[in-house]
Amino acid sequence: MIESGSEARSPEVIHSADGAIRLCVVYLSIVALAFTGLGYDPHMRIGERRAADEAEAEAEFEGFYTGIEEEAEEDEDVEIKYLPNIYVARIVAPILICGLIYWTANLNLVRRVCGLGHALVVVCYQLLSVPKAFDDILLGCGFASELFWAGKMLLYYYQIVIYSPIGDRFSVVIYGIMAQTFGAAVLPWIVNEFEQIWEHFESFLNVAIAMIQFFLFYPCDFWTEALKETFEDGSKFKFRKLLVIANFGTVTLASISNITLQWFINDNETLLRALLPFFVGDAFWDTFWNIVYNGISFTFLGFFCIFLNTYQLVIASFLVTFLTGAAYLYFEEDIAARMAIPMTAFTFGAALVQLLAMCPRKKLIPLMGAVFTVLNLATYGYFGLLTLFWSSPDIVMVVVWAANGFYVLILLVLSRELGKLEGEQALPERDISGSFHTIVTTIT
Repeated sequence: MIESGSEARSPEVIHSADGAIRLCVVYLSIVALAFTGLGYDPHMRIGERRAADEAEAEAEFEGFYTGIEEEAEEDEDVEIKYLPNIYVARIVAPILICGLIYWTANLNLVRRVCGLGHALVVVCYQLLSVPKAFDDILLGCGFASELFWAGKMLLYYYQIVIYSPIGDRFSVVIYGIMAQTFGAAVLPWIVNEFEQIWEHFESFLNVAIAMIQFFLFYPCDFWTEALKETFEDGSKFKFRKLLVIANFGTVTLASISNITLQWFINDNETLLRALLPFFVGDAFWDTFWNIVYNGISFTFLGFFCIFLNTYQLVIASFLVTFLTGAAYLYFEEDIAARMAIPMTAFTFGAALVQLLAMCPRKKLIPLMGAVFTVLNLATYGYFGLLTLFWSSPDIVMVVVWAANGFYVLILLVLSRELGKLEGEQALPERDISGSFHTIVTTIT
């Protein structure tokens, strides 16, 4: 008697198939992260471009007739663009998504709600942006759109964490950060190029991305049995609270440092968003050099993966980030800042993996929510420092980097304690798959 296909499969085959499906979801999440690098209100971008063009034309006119462009502008107050339509949405998103995952206990349902909700919002945005008479409604759509962008970012990292093998977790998290930053470099450049032809191109691109992200994971609805959470509790750490505090401090300082460097490089002219190691470039060569600098940064820090464990990698990447930023502060060379910004993203990823290694299963969702809320709060954290220190970006830069240097010393002093676990088996294992090592060697 011939058995049916489902009955004939051995447990090993079933386990292998489930593992392949989980890896497929991990890689699809990395691809989806590449599309989350846009996340900018199209209505606001168009308004900023018009204002910039008008300001440039006025400056050229006044400079031609009066030479006013030679006058010093140091006495002008620094304008802080709070942009609640964008920043508040990004702060609220991790809380909402983690709450939905926790209360529904159904990741497929949450992903479907995000996919369909985002698609509906961007379609409404596209339809309402044509008449040019619904500015207030467009602000609401922009808020909802940013909410879904930030929620999806958390959702994809959550999928990477729970479905990736423990030994490969660091590699795939870094892959996700690299994919997201690549999208953050390329997508705005594509928008800038095509907006010269079609003013509402970004709204159309948002619709296309929302549809792509939805259909990427649509087959996952039929793999419910295979896609059960596989996250395992980390080993017992002897100094768990100390490690948690140290790594949360690393996440916070890396995020604020990222925002601080963006402010200086962009001269407060564009959106500030943590975990955005690339800069928006209006020209092809701007985007090209952004990719080159970030590729060098990720490759350089990637070499540490070969020799160091995760907790050691946090210290090493944070130290290199601090030194690179200090070089920018001293020499005032943009190249150092462009190298330091992706390094902050790498440091964030290393600290996140270290936190995950200490996280019990039942606290995973609150941990992810707290980390990404802190990440998105970094913008207002920087604004608070700017207000506190007499609206002087230079003073804030010095203070932030002094805090980074002091924190590096703390991590170095505590390095022995960070390595004292309850046994050699409890050490967080570095990536043994060799995949990230291969990528680093290839880039080099």
